[in-house]
Amino acid sequence: MDFLSDWQQPLLWASGLSLFALLATLIAVPWVVTRLPQDYFCREERVVWRWRSEEPVFARVVAALKTYWACCSSCWDSSCW
Repeated sequence: MDFLSDWQQPLLWASGLSLFALLATLIAVPWVVTRLPQDYFCREERVVWRWRSEEPVFARVVAALKTYWACCSSCWDSSCW
């Protein structure tokens, strides 16, 4: 039982964050789905949102973060470092 008393605070924080993530997901998924166009899954051509000129800075930042995340996650083991 020492294990539980030593880890009580981190377990409570993890439980709270998990509950928050669940609630955020329950709110976000229906919101995102309702904002999708009706023909989103049955379009003939794929629309690439990154090349639209409405928000080029945001698109470049997202693309850079995705590339960085892919590089970091593919070299996660110590053999790449």
